[in-house]
Amino acid sequence: KELHEQLPLYSEPLLRLGIIAEQHGRLTQAEEYFTKATTTKTSPEDGWVLLGLLLQRKGDLKQAKERFSMVFKGDKKRVDQYCRLSLANIALDSVRMLKKSRPDEFKAGADYAKKSYTKILERNNNNIFAANGIGNVLAMQGHHAEAKQIFERLREPDDAANPSVWINLGHVAMEGGQFDTAVSLY
Repeated sequence: KELHEQLPLYSEPLLRLGIIAEQHGRLTQAEEYFTKATTTKTSPEDGWVLLGLLLQRKGDLKQAKERFSMVFKGDKKRVDQYCRLSLANIALDSVRMLKKSRPDEFKAGADYAKKSYTKILERNNNNIFAANGIGNVLAMQGHHAEAKQIFERLREPDDAANPSVWINLGHVAMEGGQFDTAVSLY
């Protein structure tokens, strides 16, 4: 707090105070700190990212999307893989439950997410999170064999690097009726 008082245009103290507040369950206070950080002269985009993550965790996907999008305000060509990945994840989360009730919206949202993950991979073909996202889209679209191939390839380099790969493999096994395999993967 003292550092923020001495250097009010410096974002780092506000970001750290926000993270501490969030870790202690004071989400409203965390949101206030992150919002203040977006008005600083040094790295306001970090405030937008942390604010987007907080809102995403709270389940407010629309607001989270708006906050992540602020990172690109005025510079649509800006390369920020983390924000682009977060926006793709939000798109996928937003349509997850629409598969049966609104299939057209589900298809459009899933296609958008897949396209976003693909663009991220085109810029950085080592981004395991984008590849994992593509696997999730394929699994949600019923392409379980293709999704399984992606998850198995992601598992190869370092089994512990991304535990969600194991969970996703378990989900694919469940969809295929391989319950014993799913249990061992979970």
